Amino acid sequence: RTARLSAVWEGPGSDLSSISLENKGISLVLRGGVVGPFLTIQEESTRLWLFRKISGVVQKYNAAHA
Repeated sequence: RTARLSAVWEGPGSDLSSISLENKGISLVLRGGVVGPFLTIQEESTRLWLFRKISGVVQKYNAAHA
């Protein structure tokens, strides 16, 4: 069984401040504390994988622009 993940969100990476791993998905937080999109991902392994990928990008960006 193969699942396909698809999400469309357009915005500059500089707008993304942090992410939060939730029970049902991933919450994106934009600069200024603005609540961004919520990515609903039921499967835990997929949720963790995507969280790690996005988190790495956010951390690298924030470190480079601190």
